[in-house]
Amino acid sequence: MLQAVHGQQLALQQVIHTLGQTLHSVGQIPVLQALDTHYEPELMYVGTSEVVPFGPLMNARIGAVMAGATTEVYSAQPGRPVDRDPEVQRVGQERVLTTLSRGVPHRVLYQAAVLTHEPTTAYVQKVLQAGGDVRIFDGEFPRMIIVDQQHLFVDNHLSADAERNSGGYVKDRLVVQWARAQFDRYWKAATPWRVASGEERKTVTTPIQRAILRALGEGVTVQQVGPRVGLKERAVQKHLALLRDRLGFETRDQVLVWWARSGEYDTP
Repeated sequence: MLQAVHGQQLALQQVIHTLGQTLHSVGQIPVLQALDTHYEPELMYVGTSEVVPFGPLMNARIGAVMAGATTEVYSAQPGRPVDRDPEVQRVGQERVLTTLSRGVPHRVLYQAAVLTHEPTTAYVQKVLQAGGDVRIFDGEFPRMIIVDQQHLFVDNHLSADAERNSGGYVKDRLVVQWARAQFDRYWKAATPWRVASGEERKTVTTPIQRAILRALGEGVTVQQVGPRVGLKERAVQKHLALLRDRLGFETRDQVLVWWARSGEYDTP
């Protein structure tokens, strides 16, 4: 009997102690509210920046972020291709094509110097076939890579003696959004690749979309199309949705009926 009473007393003391702590916390609310004038909610969105002093480390940072890209990748690459490190260029191109194969939209901005650089023009054709978009800007613009509107990679502007291919990794959301706005400004003033390179574009479909439609026309399912054209199923679905919207149709069957009558079947 005495043990039961003792246990109840201990439980009651614990409840009283908890209530005391709760009341103390409630009493702090006016103090916390008074801090509003010193700590603005907008400051919660400020991220961090990192100086990446070595080229290989910079490439590793970019690779890790792009491997997790889900919504978009914007890339501005100024300068002449011959001035870039061939290995860095190769790795970067592979990253772009891999990201596109996962269905992540990609925009690439170049200067006119690339139009006469055969390795780059061959790479651009692969980007376009995979569903990416490439434009030429006739003028200067800063180098940057923006991933998912959350990550920004830029050149190292802190030191005139900075190692080649070093740079900065920015996660401050305000700065990232500012950079994206600058990219959009250059992008809107740029010329689409096929126009700048003199290629004619009289077709409604892109090369990769035609490959998808040919496979579907042969009775292949959407799930089976991906391996045939080198894309993930998600990317195939996105291409079909884009084409459906461009043609103003409601269903995929309408697109296939149009495709059978379009005359684009034999277009490369």
